[in-house]
Amino acid sequence: MFLEFVRLQPRDGGRQAPQLRMRALEQSVRDGRIQALASLLEPRLVAAASAPLPGTTDKSTLLHLACELGHTACAQLLVEWAPQSQHARTRTGCTPLLLCCAHGHGRAHCEGVRLLARAGTAPLDARRKADGAGAAHLCAAAGCAQCLQLLLTKAPQL
Repeated sequence: MFLEFVRLQPRDGGRQAPQLRMRALEQSVRDGRIQALASLLEPRLVAAASAPLPGTTDKSTLLHLACELGHTACAQLLVEWAPQSQHARTRTGCTPLLLCCAHGHGRAHCEGVRLLARAGTAPLDARRKADGAGAAHLCAAAGCAQCLQLLLTKAPQL
């Protein structure tokens, strides 16, 4: 029902359609609905994947949201759709990988760390939070030995 509403053309000639679509993308990620997310992704919205979500003050993107909530399938689809989004930073300097590491308790977050560590092109130690904490520090602080082991296997210099 929600998707049917989004697909309707507004009476303003389509000026609000991208904004409505971004809201629908965000809601699909929040709910972890991978099929809904996939049906809404369009080539013309690729740049929007790295753009801050409307109404947020911390500059979080769709990928940040998926990583924070532990929706790994949504995160994987977003990385494949817009690989540059994995390098986006929030106002505090968090990349999606750092959010996975900070919330690294449970299988979903570990899968998110694995996905982003494998997909990333920047060195893992270059992904630092504004306060200096890196991915390995955040995994250790969250008490996730599995994520920490994965990161240290990929980049022993951490």
